[in-house]
Amino acid sequence: MSDLNQIEMKQIVDFNWIERLSECSICLEKFNDPRILPCSHTYCFNCLFNLSQKNVDCDNNEMKITCPTCSEVHPLKDVASINMFPRNLALKQLIDIKPTQLVSDKYCEECNISHAFTNCLHCSLCFCLGCKEKHSEILKDEAQIKSNLLEQNCEDFIGIFFYLKFNVFINISK
Repeated sequence: MSDLNQIEMKQIVDFNWIERLSECSICLEKFNDPRILPCSHTYCFNCLFNLSQKNVDCDNNEMKITCPTCSEVHPLKDVASINMFPRNLALKQLIDIKPTQLVSDKYCEECNISHAFTNCLHCSLCFCLGCKEKHSEILKDEAQIKSNLLEQNCEDFIGIFFYLKFNVFINISK
């Protein structure tokens, strides 16, 4: 990945942004068993467990978790209730992505200079972002030309059809 152009990478993905998404805002570490609270904020299971221990109402013997982000209160029956908060599977998958998976080892089939980041769904060639845009424009132009030719062929066919039909009608009537 060291030979990857930094400008090229900036166009694709900001790894700092991905790292921030994969950090628990309580422990500031990479998420470990990320769980979603009903308010839709996500924290590590252990962080939620520790948070629940700090939020015990001794008078009523009630447990709760107050979301550190939005302050919404989520009551718990007991400590085991933390297991009821669903795992954030989408976030877990994002965390499991390695930076090398985001960068192709293939080069653009058009310029052969930049790393390919996308495949054309039409012809399956690999392109960098700049060449993909140019390729898309070429495909649009080709599609328009083919559409115009098809339209012209249809008009020609209809003209020939009516010509033949008219001539056949004239020949029959003679």
